[in-house]
Parts: sequence; C-alpha cells; structure tokens
Amino acid sequence: MNFSVLMSVYFKETPLFLKEAIDSVLNQSLIPTEVVLVKDGPLTEELDDLIKEYTIKFPKLFKIVSLKENVGLGKALSFGIEACSNDIIARMDTDDICHTDRFEKQISYMMAHPNIDVVGSWIYEFTEAKEKISGTRKVPELNKQILKFHKKRNALNHMSVVFRKQRVVEVGNYIDMPYFEDYYLWSRMMLKGIKFHNLPEALVFARVGNDMIGRRHGWSYVKKELRFFRKLNKLGFISFFKLLQVVLFRVPLRLLPKKVLSIVYDKGMRSK
Repeated sequence: MNFSVLMSVYFKETPLFLKEAIDSVLNQSLIPTEVVLVKDGPLTEELDDLIKEYTIKFPKLFKIVSLKENVGLGKALSFGIEACSNDIIARMDTDDICHTDRFEKQISYMMAHPNIDVVGSWIYEFTEAKEKISGTRKVPELNKQILKFHKKRNALNHMSVVFRKQRVVEVGNYIDMPYFEDYYLWSRMMLKGIKFHNLPEALVFARVGNDMIGRRHGWSYVKKELRFFRKLNKLGFISFFKLLQVVLFRVPLRLLPKKVLSIVYDKGMRSK
C-alpha cells in the first residue's frame, strides 16, 4: 500500500526528538513509500545536518519542502499536503514516537472500511522516556460519538491521524488557525459528511512538557480560542448556546494558575 507520512519541523525543535520521531517511522511493520518533511522556515545547523543525513541515506524516501520563512503549522502542513504523492497520508509530529505497528493497523482499517476517510487513535503521553507513561488521551471510537464529542472538544489526536488527501483538499486543506489547525479541518470535514473513526488503542507516544500547559494559558490563547469557536458558530457547526458555553466555561480555565490548569487537564482529559 502506497502512503505518505507528513511532518513539519521548525527551528525551536530538538534534534534528538526529531531523530527519535523519524526512526519510529522507519521502524514500522508497514513502511511508508514517502516521507514529506516541511522545513517551516530556516532551521538550526543541527536540525539541517540531521535532515541531510536521512536524505543522503534514503534519497528515494524523503521529500523535503523548504519554506523561506516560518509560516506556522497550518500553512506549513498545507504546503506539505500539496507535496504528498499518495492519497493516503499519515500525520506525524516531529517530537513524538510511533508504535511499531501504527501504520499497519490504521491503513488496514481504512482499506477494510472504504467509507472511512480519517482514522485516528488514542495516545500515550510521556515527558522523558516513552517507557514512563504519564497518561493516556482516549478519544471516542465511532463516527457518531466523534461528531458529538467534537462539538465541545477536539475528538481526534492530531499526531495520530491517517487520512485521504482528496478529502482534505476538498474542504480547502489546512487553514491558518493557530492552536486549532486540525480541529478546524476536522470540523469542516464533518460538515461535509466525511466519516471518522478512532482505533481504541494508543498507537503514538506523545511527548508532553515543553510548557504545553503554558501555551494554552492566558489572554493571548483566550483570544485565539474565542476566534476559533466563533468561526465554528458562523459555519453552523456549533450553536450559539455552545458558543456561550465556551465563553462561560473554557475562558475562565485559561486564566487559572498553570498548576491548577494542569490538574484540570489531567482529571478531565486523560486516564492514568
């Protein structure tokens, strides 16, 4: 089965984490036919050297898309989608680690269920070593459950998804929406009746930390979150009542002290 893996890297990322991510892609039970790596603006010398090593060792596998300036994840991934040669695309973050049979399980499911266009999974979360799992982010399995859940919280783990390129392009590809690029994409796809499924097992080890809570805290994030949910309301994906719920319940959370917000995340979104 021909499929592409899509990754995007920018200058702040850690070379060791990128190496672990790429190695986990190369050590799969089902190997991709193409890895599209978007360089979102100029990188550090260490990152460039590492990427060069892989392109020299695997010249037919890696396709590098170099952007002159940092444009953000949404725009970078849209360029990456256009560069992918295959219709089946697996997303992968450059600091996470794939389970060895991730692609085999997800793509086999897509082949057996041609009506499903996006397949995600649960994720294990870790900070230092993937053997020390700090939590599991479980998401709904069936399309009907996913649609319901998605109106209040993102029902897919972005770093775990495999999707059909044609369906993503049909709804306008990734669009710049800081912190919500994938949430916005899935919402637009759902409005078009595109079907989703999450495999009820963790197929990706997701690296948390790097001040993940800090990036989802404060007035700057609140403004982006409100802009996003107002957009969903305009599209007709959520009602005005749901939008009001966001204002009343989500906004105050973003203004809590980071330690308190971290506890809320652990209790409300993850299982140990």
